[in-house]
Order: sequence, then structure tokens, then C-alpha cells
Amino acid sequence: MPQPKVTQYLTNGVEILGKTEWKEKYIPFVSCVGKVIYVDNREGPKRHIMSMSRLARSPRMLYAYYCTTEAEIVASTPKFPYFYY
Repeated sequence: MPQPKVTQYLTNGVEILGKTEWKEKYIPFVSCVGKVIYVDNREGPKRHIMSMSRLARSPRMLYAYYCTTEAEIVASTPKFPYFYY
């Protein structure tokens, strides 16, 4: 009966650049989760795991809003350099 083995292949999407044999029988896996909160919804506390980028979405949207507003202000300024009354 063949034994399973773990092999790492380094690729660029078209061809295999390198191959490394793993001596262990399991693939090391590290979980990267965001904020973990416990919410009580009258049935006892339940665990909710947020993604790592969830809390960064609102500040990024605010930054995009500021950039858009700045571009609109620059675009609304008159292009004619002289004013006559």
C-alpha cells in the first residue's frame, strides 16, 4: 500500500521552478482570523469570527471619499488665471 507524501512545488503559473519533499506526514497549517467576538442572542453566547480586512474597510472607504472630494474641488476651480471686474 503506498504511503502518502507531502511535496511542495514552487511554480510561476506556467512551469515548475522547484520541488521540495516534506519529511513529515502532515501539512503545517496556521489559521489567521480577524477579531473574534461573542454575541448573546438569547440562546447563549455564540462565537462570530470577523475577517481580517472587515475592520479596515470603513477607513479605506473614508480615504477614498476624501481623495474623490479633493479631486472634485480641484476640478471645480476656474482655469482662467485672470479676473476682471
